[in-house]
Amino acid sequence: MQPSTQEMYSKITGSIPARTDVNLAAEGFTDGQRNSAQNLRDAIAKDRVVLSLGTIWPAERHDRGHDRRADRIRAQQRIPAVEGQKRLVAAVAGAQ
Repeated sequence: MQPSTQEMYSKITGSIPARTDVNLAAEGFTDGQRNSAQNLRDAIAKDRVVLSLGTIWPAERHDRGHDRRADRIRAQQRIPAVEGQKRLVAAVAGAQ
């Protein structure tokens, strides 16, 4: 996506640009967008970014993930964070 298109889209939606080279100092961006974009750039610089599973998984796996998450929410299953991390690692490994 061209920077000008990304800028227009982000101003309309209130999202931060997916591109990191878009000038958020331009009129029409909010302080929240500027702060969020800076946080993303900082995280990228520190190699601390994890892409959304929807970005890296094929659609059919993404949909199944949403279905499973919805089932867990309905069941109000609560698990410790460490267990959630283990399950996520296993799910990613199984998807490769």
